[in-house]
Amino acid sequence: MPAAQETRTDLRVLADVVFGCLVGVLACVQRVTVGQVRVMSCLLVIAGFVVRGGFAMVLGCVFVVFGRALMVLRASMITRHSGSSW
Repeated sequence: MPAAQETRTDLRVLADVVFGCLVGVLACVQRVTVGQVRVMSCLLVIAGFVVRGGFAMVLGCVFVVFGRALMVLRASMITRHSGSSW
């Protein structure tokens, strides 16, 4: 089987799987009121703040570790250049 034909077959299979999943999801979608949509959007906003807060905590820890590594490197350079040993 030529490579181009094999690629087309793979793309058809992928498109069929994606379309099948989309149809399955749309078949399960129910009608909701506007109030329920507001509640869901509020929950998504809260979840977004939680994710951003976690990312900020991780980023802060990375900065602390990086700063400590720089301090250790600087102390190592100072002791090496001063000629003193521990």
